[in-house]
Amino acid sequence: QWGWEQKFLDKYKSMKADTCKPGETMNYKDPNYRSFGKILSWFDLTFVLFLFLISNSAKNTIMFGMSWHIFFMMNFMNPDVGVVEGPDSDWYDTDYFVVLTTTILGVIVAMIATGIPKARLTNVGHLVEDLDALSISITHVWEESVEYLTGSERSAKRFQIETQIDALSGKHLASQE
Repeated sequence: QWGWEQKFLDKYKSMKADTCKPGETMNYKDPNYRSFGKILSWFDLTFVLFLFLISNSAKNTIMFGMSWHIFFMMNFMNPDVGVVEGPDSDWYDTDYFVVLTTTILGVIVAMIATGIPKARLTNVGHLVEDLDALSISITHVWEESVEYLTGSERSAKRFQIETQIDALSGKHLASQE
């Protein structure tokens, strides 16, 4: 067929064969990893997460950055996975390539969507008009309420004010749907 199925199965079998079983000795690709790799990796992870937490970034930005850093560091800290390197490695078959590609495509889509005038949200244009109408209605209800409450006698005006308040509540509920 296309050949990618066999390539995927071969890669899966080789990954499964490379994993260390309980009780076996771990073989590291980098000889220095055994002496200080774990400490350095944990320091990097902790320090970068600390920097994310003390930054003044938005909460979603912090969570996004932390999740990706943890994702990449888990592969880096795992001596069986490590970082793909060398000219014979399949660079297009790595998580790094997938993340880079989706990021670039996302930026391109965002730039195109920003440049197209009809791609704007359709309700944003009506938002100012709706807020102005609601503010005017609330102001009108308050003016009539103060006028009625400072009046000398009880009248049917209170039912008109109640109807206007109910209408405002209806507009509020309709806007939440």
